[in-house]
Amino acid sequence: MSAVTAQAAPTVTPKGPPYSYAACLKATAKKWKSPSHRKWRCDRLVKKGLVKPPKR
Repeated sequence: MSAVTAQAAPTVTPKGPPYSYAACLKATAKKWKSPSHRKWRCDRLVKKGLVKPPKR
């Protein structure tokens, strides 16, 4: 058996979520008609880290 040296995976710093909150609302407007449901959906995506939080 040969000795295999394990190399650590390079660390990548995340750049943050790729989509803005406004883009999420615009995209969900095509599928869901209720504004409250669209907001709920985008809020869930913010929690998952897929959408940037809204600027308030």
